[in-house]
Amino acid sequence: MKSNRIILVLLSFFITNYAFSQIFSTTAKYKTIVDADTLYYFSNWSDVKIKAKAQDSQATIEWYSFDSDNLTFSTLLKKTEAQTDDFTTETSNGYLCKITNNDIVTEYRFWIDVPTIDTVSFSIDTVSCDAMEVTANVKANPTKVFQISDKSWVNVEQKLVYNWYISDTLQLTLGNKQATLESPMDDTELKLVVQNQVGNNAI
Repeated sequence: MKSNRIILVLLSFFITNYAFSQIFSTTAKYKTIVDADTLYYFSNWSDVKIKAKAQDSQATIEWYSFDSDNLTFSTLLKKTEAQTDDFTTETSNGYLCKITNNDIVTEYRFWIDVPTIDTVSFSIDTVSCDAMEVTANVKANPTKVFQISDKSWVNVEQKLVYNWYISDTLQLTLGNKQATLESPMDDTELKLVVQNQVGNNAI
């Protein structure tokens, strides 16, 4: 029983004094995991903020950017000795936060982007007395992420929602670009509003 107590005390000491560090964002609108890296989406660049936190008040916190020429997180942007530090940027790219805390080094890879929708249009494919088939045509640039595991680039597509209006009245909200709408009884305006997962939209 005594030995169990000693193990628990040692484990608690290790967690409290050596292991604790993290990065997080309270301003990101969306995040996901891509090949063990975190992808943060923000609604605009002024909202971009990643916070690093260490256990030790004299920890070393370093921020690196991804270098697409040599495919490594090798460009040092910022270095400070503190318990917490904030990182901001206005560049869509990959970044690495390296926290040295009581001689324990922890690295966090992440990617940042402000996804936007460039153009929106639609076509009316078929029309009958009862319904019409419509298709959205949207240009929304994906986020490029370099996967360390297999050393390849992947495109992370935006998650789009398609809102179809007739005479400013919402008719349908769908997650795909094709829709079937009731044919209007008279001449009216058909409008499409496309929104991504951070709330940015285009008409």
